Amino acid sequence: MGRNDDNRSIPITLEVPGREPVHATVGVVADLAAGMQLSPPPQGLFGDEEYRPAPALKEMADELIERYDELEWLAGWPIEFLWRKKGGQKGGNLTLGKTQLTSGLVSFYSHATWLIWVAADHCRTFNPRQIEAVVYHELLHPWYGVDEDGEKHPRIRGHEWEGFNQELRRYGAWQASMREIAATVQQMKLWETQEA
Repeated sequence: MGRNDDNRSIPITLEVPGREPVHATVGVVADLAAGMQLSPPPQGLFGDEEYRPAPALKEMADELIERYDELEWLAGWPIEFLWRKKGGQKGGNLTLGKTQLTSGLVSFYSHATWLIWVAADHCRTFNPRQIEAVVYHELLHPWYGVDEDGEKHPRIRGHEWEGFNQELRRYGAWQASMREIAATVQQMKLWETQEA
């Protein structure tokens, strides 16, 4: 069955012994069977587990790392991807994903430098482009510091700017980071105008 077949949206129910019935679509089940689930797994497939492996997200990340110059330095660094059952919230905003620097026991078992999870519950209604945007965002968090010997040491990079829409409306781009985001948004408007 091709990925664009109309049959992919047919709803089905999977009966798994000892678990609640899982409601999904033919497309989601086909992706699971192929080991390439880009859409989040149905809630019922998590069972009592908090996380599920996400090989399709890893494949997408590898493609983004190869495609974009700003990410190419990540090639060769071990990064693992997981779906998380529930992303939760922070400051009233949905947490769509998180990048963590591994250490200790987690590093020993995962063999990854960074571990990235994406919230299955928040991303269920997302299209592939939106999921790609979440993965891209999370790939911007890995970073490294360089010591006096020139050795790279992995780090987590914070966001380049933080603010509120109302703050921008009331005071304008009064900080350097806000001016940069304003210039980026203005450039996007120009590009959209040229595309129309």
